[in-house]
Order: sequence, then C-alpha cells, then structure tokens
Amino acid sequence: GGGSSEQVTTVDTAQGETDHIWPEVLPDGNALLFTVMHGTRVDEADVAVVDLSEGSHRVLVRGVVAKYASSGHLLYVTSDGTLMAAPFDENRLDLTGDPVALVDGVGVRAFGSVDLTISAMGTLVYVTGTQGTEPTEMVWVGRDGTSQDIDPGWVGDFRSVALAPDGGRLAVSIALEQAGDQQLWIKQLPRGPLTKLTFDGSLNHRASWAPDGRSVTFVSNRELNNDLYVKRADGSAVANLLLDRERSVSEGSLSSDGQWLLYRLSAPPSNDLYALRSEAMGDDPVILLETEFTEIMPQLSPDGRWLAYVSSESDRLEVYVRPFPNTADARWQVSTSGGVFPVWSHSGQEIFYQSAAGEMVSVEIVPGQTFAMGARRVLFSLAGYRQGINNYDVANDDQRFVMIRFRGGGEDAQLVIVENFFEELKAKVGNE
Repeated sequence: GGGSSEQVTTVDTAQGETDHIWPEVLPDGNALLFTVMHGTRVDEADVAVVDLSEGSHRVLVRGVVAKYASSGHLLYVTSDGTLMAAPFDENRLDLTGDPVALVDGVGVRAFGSVDLTISAMGTLVYVTGTQGTEPTEMVWVGRDGTSQDIDPGWVGDFRSVALAPDGGRLAVSIALEQAGDQQLWIKQLPRGPLTKLTFDGSLNHRASWAPDGRSVTFVSNRELNNDLYVKRADGSAVANLLLDRERSVSEGSLSSDGQWLLYRLSAPPSNDLYALRSEAMGDDPVILLETEFTEIMPQLSPDGRWLAYVSSESDRLEVYVRPFPNTADARWQVSTSGGVFPVWSHSGQEIFYQSAAGEMVSVEIVPGQTFAMGARRVLFSLAGYRQGINNYDVANDDQRFVMIRFRGGGEDAQLVIVENFFEELKAKVGNE
C-alpha cells in the first residue's frame, strides 16, 4: 500500500498469537522497526514501527523483515522473497510513497528470518535461497554436523519439536496443507507410529514435556487468544487449560523438577518473561523480565539456578543468563555477535545457541557457586535446517540434536553484494 495514514492499521492481538521479532533501532534512537508474526505464517507477517518515546506503534506494510536505509528509504522483504523499497520519513515514521519491487529470490526462512543488510555507504548484502515452505524431514545431527534420518521417508511441514525426557518420543507440530493449520503429534522413536495429539484450534505448537514424560504443555489458539494447555501424551484425556492471560501466552514450559512454570507474554511492542510456582498457579507471578525490550525464549538450567533467554537490549538479539528466580541480581551475555534459541545441555555444563552467522554454538558452563563460562565452540553450520523457537532439541547424552531439515538442503543459497545501491533506490523509488 501507499504512504497515507489511512492505510496504516494497528495490530489486533485478539486474532491469535503475535510475536514481535527482528527489531531494528532507527538511527536517531527514538523508534524501532520490528516484525509482527501471527503464529508461524510468514505470508501474514507485518512490518511495524514503534515510537519509543510514546510507546505507540502501527503496521506499515505486509512483510517479514525491514531495514532502514540512510538514503531515506524503508527496505523490506515479502514472504515470497521479494525485496521492496519505499520512501520513508524518519520523523513522521511513515511511508511517503508507494513501495517498488527491486529484487526477487531473497531467502526467507522460518519466522521470516532473512540474511539482509545495507551499509551506511549504500552496499546491499543478502542471501538467496529456498523458501521455508518446502518439505522437511526430522534428523539426528551430531556435534560434527553429520546427520541421520530419524525415520527415512517421514516427510512433512514440521515446525517445532520437543524430545521426551526418556528420549523415546518426539512431540512435533506439523503444518497441514489446508490454511497452514498446525497440530501436535507424538512420534515413537526410533521408527514407531505417529499419533495425533491435538484436534482443536488452528495453532498448536511449542510443546514442552512434563518431567515425568506423561504429559505435554503447549501453546494453542483454540480460544482465539493464545493460552497454555496441558494434555496427556498418550491422548487418553482432553487438554486442560493451564494458563490464561489477557496477553497472548507465546511460550511456556515446566522446570526439570516440575516446581516452576516459565512463560512469555506478548503484546506489541514488548515480550516479557514470568514464572509461577506450579503448586500455586493462582498466585501472582514472579516477574523475571518486564522491560521496554523484547525478551523471549526462557530456558531454565537443569539445576534450576540459571535462566537463559534472548533479549533485544542491544542493537541485535543476544543470549543472556541471569540468576533464577532473582533475575535482578546479575546478568551475563553468552553470545558475542548475535544469538538466538538457547537450549541447556542435560548435564547443565553447556548452553547451545544459534549464532547470527548461521552456526550451532556450544558454550561451556563452569560448575561453581557463581555463573562462569569456559570454552566457546562452533559445532556445525545450520544451512539447510529450520531455525526458529523450539525448532531443535538435545538428546539425553548431549552428543546429538534432533533437528528439522529442508529436503532441498539449502545448497542453492548464494551471497549477493550490490554496491552503490543508493543510486538504484533513488532512480527506481525516488524519495518524496
């Protein structure tokens, strides 16, 4: 759409889950571009802008990710991999002209993840590649990057996965062909049957196993707003509502001892983290992180002492650790050049995360009374694997990962560098 204010809409959180991701601070530091994800449907993602001084936000265009160009343009990528550009007024925080299509074939991965940047001098860099809608398969991946099919021939549109505590089952969300609905299934390993677990709602995902392996918690939109439910893994009983809040519940999981429920609430433009003692679900929650920044992906260490999470408090998403539940006492940055999707090893002596460079990284955690990090190791490339919240898990021996691999393998991805891109913007888009 064009740049008139009548064409700007607000985010409606009542229509299902909304995640607010891929933040980018504008040069003056007073506003933030971000992406509004409605579930995992990249074709329904929106690019929005928030005035940090007022807290007000609005949707600008439909797209998966946006970048600001100092030439006075908004660059954004659509779900089909088209790079668009439109004149943008940084003071009004609005488009001032119609968007123009510039480039096709930009690689779009899960949750609208795109490798694209533009320098202050006008050099555009992006990665091409297959779209995230191609068939996927579940694989084991060793620390050296070698992979093995979990069940050869088992192919589908897999979106999130969780390994049972005994290592013998997978809870996996599978998107159906009709309207992209996601339902949860339980897979018996190594090559056992696949049983459907959920039937209600159009979005059931981000499963987390109870410590005893008898039940699964998951996020569902069966009551319009996203809430947290629990259901027996054998399907022998109906799902029960576990957590209902005015804001959408975007993530939820029990601690390894079952004493705590960690969860994330979403409402534009923030995502905040909370915890409840499992035996006192009606009590007021413990506020873990409630700031103007985006905090997502809470992961509690096996011994319950440390909270790993991802925050946008710097110019990019990074992995951090804080004491639990006294999160205000200290903070340590784990990733160094961008990081997301942290998962603890079962031993508690490592944190795995996915770097901005597209690699699986291991960071050693030194045992002791205080939190301390040791060696950092890059394990393998994530090219060809789905990347997103709950898109991988760690086996009990901490030596391999269960991951979702695109059948195309990502071999067609190419790095493209375009110099003097500002000249192309001025010629094709203008700057009203």
